[in-house]
Amino acid sequence: MKKIIKKLSYTYIHIQKKTKWNIYQLLVLILLSALLEVVTIGAVLPFLALLFTPDSFSKILEKNSNITKINIINENNYLQVITFIFILLIVVACIVRLLVLWLSSKISFKIGLDIGSLMYENILYRDYSFHISKNSSEVIGLLAHKTDILIYYVIQPLFVLISSALIFTSIIAILLYLNPIGMLVIFILFSAIYLLSIKLTHKKLQTNGNIVNKITNEIIKSIQEGIGGIRDIILDNTQGYYRDNYYKKAKLLRETQSNSLFLSSCPRNIIEAFALFLIVISCYLMFLFDSENINRYIPIIGVIVLGAQRGLPVLQQVFWAWANIHGHLNLLDEVNKNLSHESHYKINKNKNKLSFEKSITLKNISFRYNNNSKWILKDFNLKINKGEIIGVVGETGRGKSTLADIILGLLNPSSGLMLVDDNIVSNSNIKEYQSIIAHVPQDIFLMDGSIIENIAIGIPKNEIDHHRVIDCSMKANLKSVIEAFENGYESNVGERGIGLSGGQKQRIAIARALYKGAQILVFDEATSALDAETEKNVMESIYSIGENITIIIIAHRISSLNGCTKVIEL
Repeated sequence: MKKIIKKLSYTYIHIQKKTKWNIYQLLVLILLSALLEVVTIGAVLPFLALLFTPDSFSKILEKNSNITKINIINENNYLQVITFIFILLIVVACIVRLLVLWLSSKISFKIGLDIGSLMYENILYRDYSFHISKNSSEVIGLLAHKTDILIYYVIQPLFVLISSALIFTSIIAILLYLNPIGMLVIFILFSAIYLLSIKLTHKKLQTNGNIVNKITNEIIKSIQEGIGGIRDIILDNTQGYYRDNYYKKAKLLRETQSNSLFLSSCPRNIIEAFALFLIVISCYLMFLFDSENINRYIPIIGVIVLGAQRGLPVLQQVFWAWANIHGHLNLLDEVNKNLSHESHYKINKNKNKLSFEKSITLKNISFRYNNNSKWILKDFNLKINKGEIIGVVGETGRGKSTLADIILGLLNPSSGLMLVDDNIVSNSNIKEYQSIIAHVPQDIFLMDGSIIENIAIGIPKNEIDHHRVIDCSMKANLKSVIEAFENGYESNVGERGIGLSGGQKQRIAIARALYKGAQILVFDEATSALDAETEKNVMESIYSIGENITIIIIAHRISSLNGCTKVIEL
């Protein structure tokens, strides 16, 4: 239990203050609900006693003469008044329980929103090396599916556990007060059954939770591979392979979830049968040994039945909540690990642009991904003057894309320095440096939106400068192409730009870079997938951008670099 509390407390730190205030409100309601539970069950005994032994009210009047001074209650109407008060108490208790349910559900999803948003923010701010080392299915699984699992199987059960445990404790306390010996025996027996259930199931539940956590990523990966390669799948007629692969993983997931649901619900049926058995036996023994005074036992039996009716489901909820939380501790570890990451990119929020007036210098740059991998670049030196058009050419595997990523500030060199004018580019000014540089890759990222949204990507539509978009489109030789579309700049490009040709995508990427106001453009194999005529047109667009823009073109073919002022071969 200490382990669960420690992990949950770490998650709690990252919840917004407003949500924390809602949690405090919920705890007050839970306390009120437990108090009303005590009062309701405690009122049952005197209510039933007055109902089955009417002469007892006369005795109460004799001992408490002050009651007769109250005009609304007397010997003739006492039962109606007490019944009304008892019903009112039940209604109020019900309303409070509904409020607890409503607020706990609302807070659960608010916590899920807080945690999910923060995890997404942390992932977006992670450095590039993290993203290229992670399978996208892991990230999608964490944000899209595991956040839901966190809400339904950790956060909600936690509130159920707190509420149910407090209410159950209150019920047991009042029952022990009314009938100490009998209730103590019943409490010990019921608790023993649940403690035995916990001992028998906790390892299996945790194992099942680990399987669910792992298999979720594999299912998302299977779907991504199937949808992403649909063209080849149709051509190769391999739909059956992907279907079977998905079915095998989904089957394991559903069987594991089914098993966990059974284990968390099983004790309830045993306890209910056992409780009913005890009540029946108790009634029989009372009738057998003291049948003449059976009316005297009816209030006690009523309290026991009501206590069992309220207490057993609550006790089952405690076990159910514990089972779910315990079974998903592995997920909680994954969430907390993501929440613990604080990127230097995120900490640095200075938006001032780095001054670039003279040159970019790569000085003795070496790079490899880890200590066990080979060197991709070794003692590499390069000086790029402002306004130059530099070409970089080389065979596959020579480090062209790695060099591009280092120039873009996406990868930190293993050794060596990169300088802009006389300023060393480091973690303290990397965002300022990246504000003056833009990237045009071979595979352009296009969102399913309009052309104008893809040019001014990442900017709310109502904040886009339309005149600037048109100007950048003109410099990228894209304006006439866009205006030929029926809806012009509002034309939708489709998912991954399916409605555009390769050359149009590249021109949109160039316009995007110019809209950003970049002083340095890096083209990484940007035209390698284009036919000769389209490549020629795109390269003409690149070379005509302007004298003040520094251009670095990384290509596989040296013929693509005819317009460069300098060509470097790796």
